[in-house]
Amino acid sequence: MRLLLPIIFLIVINIVPALAIGIAEFDVTEEEGVYDIKANVILYAHADNVRNVLTDYVHIYRLNPSIVESEVLASPGNNVTRVRTKVIGCVASQCEELDRVEDVRILASGDIQAKIVPGYGQFKSGITLWQIQSMGKNSKLTYRAKIEPDFFIPPIIGSNLVKAKLREEIKTSLIRLEKIASVLSE
Repeated sequence: MRLLLPIIFLIVINIVPALAIGIAEFDVTEEEGVYDIKANVILYAHADNVRNVLTDYVHIYRLNPSIVESEVLASPGNNVTRVRTKVIGCVASQCEELDRVEDVRILASGDIQAKIVPGYGQFKSGITLWQIQSMGKNSKLTYRAKIEPDFFIPPIIGSNLVKAKLREEIKTSLIRLEKIASVLSE
C-alpha cells in the first residue's frame, strides 16, 4: 500500500488539470481549405490572469510544446503588437516548422484579436478572437479562429488529420492556459 500511494498521487495530479477545464463547446471544421475553430470553456482562473498569460508574447511557448519560438516584432502602429511564432506542426509522422506572424490588438472590451499578416509565414490568412469574461474567481473564455494554411494538405485524409491535430493542440493550450493563470491567481 505504501508503494501504491505515490503512484496514485502522481496519476491524480496528472489527471486533475485535464478535468478542471469546463468545456461547453469545442469544434474544428474545414471548408475549402479554411479551418474554423470554436471553443467555449470555463477556466478556473481569474479573467485578468487569463488575459495576462495570453498577452505575455515572449513566454507564449508555455501554452503549448509545439510553440518553439516567439518574438515581438516592430509594431506597425495603431496599438498593434506584431508577434512571430514558430511552431513545429506534426500530423501523423510528417513534421513541419511553421512560421506565423500576427498583428495582435487588445480591443476596448478587453478581448484579444489576432490577425495573420499574409506573406510572413506559411498562412494565407487568419483571424483569432479571445473573448474573456469574468465570473468572479473564474472566467468564461470564448475562442474563435479561422485559419487558411499556405501549404498543401491532401484532401479528405489530410484534412481530417489536421482537424484532429488542431483539436489536440487547442485543448492542450487551454489546459495549460488555465493552469498558468490559476497559479497567478493564487
